[in-house]
Amino acid sequence: MRSKVSINDLIQYISSKCGGIPLTENSIIFDDLGINGIDAATLMEELAIEFEFSLESFNYSEYFLSESELSNVFRSLFYSLFKRDKLPSRTFTINHLMKVIDKGYWFDPESKYNR
Repeated sequence: MRSKVSINDLIQYISSKCGGIPLTENSIIFDDLGINGIDAATLMEELAIEFEFSLESFNYSEYFLSESELSNVFRSLFYSLFKRDKLPSRTFTINHLMKVIDKGYWFDPESKYNR
């Protein structure tokens, strides 16, 4: 089992994976990092391995767009204008991710992080 992780360790790890971008515990993952698709999925998988938590219940499509959705500009624009319910609707902060690490498994954040 992994030793206790500090919020600063987590922030530093995420920042190093994303080009040194300045982050705080209230930074919104993916939105503030400016990543989506395979980059977002890879980051989550790397975080799960590094900090030893399960992603079994993490629903990727609720938090970011897939590569095929990103590459289809017309579909993305159409969804943005007319089908907002088809876009990812949830977000979470580094603070929430710290709680996930402490529990050892993914759980969805409170509804205040919904878009």
